[in-house]
Amino acid sequence: MEKHFLIAEDDEEDIDLYKEAILAGALPIKVNFVLYCDGIFKTISVVPLPDLIIVDGNLPGKTLLECITEIRSHETLHRTPLVVLSGSSPKTFQAKSYDAGINLYLEKPNSLNEISELFKRLYYIDWSANPKMSAEEFYALNI
Repeated sequence: MEKHFLIAEDDEEDIDLYKEAILAGALPIKVNFVLYCDGIFKTISVVPLPDLIIVDGNLPGKTLLECITEIRSHETLHRTPLVVLSGSSPKTFQAKSYDAGINLYLEKPNSLNEISELFKRLYYIDWSANPKMSAEEFYALNI
């Protein structure tokens, strides 16, 4: 079954790695990329609603917490699983992100293999059974 991921990422190298990892994983994932948080709301008017939203922890423009709050208050996106991928992850900031409504906060993987494994896990996860989890719980799932 094809799934649609919407990824907010401003780093072109990361975008290229994500595209390569998805192709390498041979999973039926259709991906749309946006550079800013606001792009999420513009994109959903022209593409299918995403099955998953992935947000870089440090996008230009709005803060991550502002972005999370807007997604969670949006009429059609408020229940869409929301994952944050960040290069830095202070525990207090992670806690605030979970409080704002994310489902999962992960450190951004660096290698193609790690990214491919990440997308495989994100593709197969049952978000209804695992609505909110830590990185440790996510990687411990038998997928």
